[in-house]
Order: sequence, then structure tokens, then C-alpha cells
Amino acid sequence: MKLLSLNLHCFQEANRIEKLDKIVRFIQENDIDICLFQEAVQEKAEVKIDNIIKVGNNAYYIAKELGYEIYFHPLKLGFQVLEEGLAIISKFPITDPKYKTISKTKDFNHWFKRDFLSVKIKGITFYNVHLGWDIEGEIGMDQIQKLLYST
Repeated sequence: MKLLSLNLHCFQEANRIEKLDKIVRFIQENDIDICLFQEAVQEKAEVKIDNIIKVGNNAYYIAKELGYEIYFHPLKLGFQVLEEGLAIISKFPITDPKYKTISKTKDFNHWFKRDFLSVKIKGITFYNVHLGWDIEGEIGMDQIQKLLYST
């Protein structure tokens, strides 16, 4: 099984669709089975595709282009207009999605908030996380400890 973990860098990139298409080609050319994306985002004001995913979600765009399954978990508001989260896309069915907050901050509107996401694929549990750093009482090592003891 081939895995890829990649920070999609929100919507901060110029030529966003062109760069997402490069990612799609890389996944195809390297026959990647499962991708773990951090900073998978969608605009807060966009129209929903389903209960969670909205039009323009960058991880959804990649999954759709590849014909992969997706699970997306929005975890915080970025720049007051972006719902930033974690996504896992897979060639294989995704089951048993779970997430847990590992930062002290639990407020969706605060950029310090950090969660981890887990799913099962072919009976194997995969974890995706985007850790923070030491800032204003949030300690990166505390987040790592919560992650390790929550799994």
C-alpha cells in the first residue's frame, strides 16, 4: 500500500487549480493508494455538497479527479473565512471515522485548535494530524502526548 501525507497549504497558493492538478498527476503516476491531507480547506460561505464538504474543498477536488473516497473533518476557522481541516482520501472504502481535539483550545473559531482524525481502510487504522507549536499556553509536546494516549 502506498501512502502520501501532504499539507495542502490552505488557499494561499497562486494558480491553485493548476497545482491541485499536479498533485492529482503525481498520485496517479505513483499509484498512491491513500493520501492524508493537512490544511484541507473550503470557504465558509460556499454551498454544501453534503453534510460537511462544500464546493471548492481542495481535498474533495483531488478525490473527485481520482475517483477516490474522501473523509473530511473541519477543525478550525482560518483567516475568518476558511474552514481548515484534515482529509483522508483512498482508493478503498473508508470506515469508522473518528476525531478528537488534542489542543487545550476547543474553540472552532480559534486558529490554535488541533485535532487528529482516524479512519479504517482495509482493516488498518490510519491517523492524520496537523500539530501546533508552542504558543500562548499551547504546547506541541502536550498535543503529541494526547495523540499517543488517545489512540
